[in-house]
Amino acid sequence: MTRTTTTAPTSAYLRAGLLAAGITAAAGIGAGAVRGEDFWLAAGVFGAAALGPALALGWLLFVSDHTVPQDAHAEDSVERRWAEQAGAGAFLDVVIASSVALALLSVLDVDISATGVLTLLVVLALADSAVRYAVVSRRGA
Repeated sequence: MTRTTTTAPTSAYLRAGLLAAGITAAAGIGAGAVRGEDFWLAAGVFGAAALGPALALGWLLFVSDHTVPQDAHAEDSVERRWAEQAGAGAFLDVVIASSVALALLSVLDVDISATGVLTLLVVLALADSAVRYAVVSRRGA
């Protein structure tokens, strides 16, 4: 059992910061190397964009165990059941929509970029899951 306080040990903050710095540097260097021109500009922009999520990941992995109390019955909550039902339904909807779209694109011989298709799938999954969660939670309340 983890004991929680308002602060974590200094080593936890240090590890979180080092992880964030590593992710940020890797994202910046990777983007700069791929972009070719204006290496430092691309590295700075992508590194800055990665900094927030990298810090959040570092906090989640190293600091949160010390500062956030754990709920012993988190798996038993009604909200978790609602989220599982919404996620399962949304997954089925995305599989069906992907199958129909694939069949239509094959028959119509339409060429669409992978980026566009994946973006549409992510947006569909997020929107579908949010709507299903709202419906399930309203019915359950």
